[in-house]
Amino acid sequence: MFNILTTVLICTGLTPDGSSQLEIEIRPAGKFSVITYEYLRNWPGTTYQQTLGHFNRHFDGMNLEYVSMSASDPERATKLTAMLHGDKIMNARFTHMNSGMKNSPVDCEIDDFFSPPHSGH
Repeated sequence: MFNILTTVLICTGLTPDGSSQLEIEIRPAGKFSVITYEYLRNWPGTTYQQTLGHFNRHFDGMNLEYVSMSASDPERATKLTAMLHGDKIMNARFTHMNSGMKNSPVDCEIDDFFSPPHSGH
């Protein structure tokens, strides 16, 4: 099991209209997370990066949720939800109004390069 306060998660997915590939980097508690858009149409290969701010983290033993701390409207909050099985992240869903993502599927993995070693707890 990884530590949700210190682990970096990298998630990727396509916007619903297929115009952009997204990479979401959920950084450790206290650090700003970011989203990077790679445009697939109009300006192929061009990227744009935007901060997502800080996230509150919730974990109940199997379900994981990251919710933007700056969200004033819970319905429009930037949010990542997933199920965990050991260190495997399954059924990840991302909501981000600016990109058009609403509970959209994304693939997530632990970024071992930036994350501290697993403690086994």
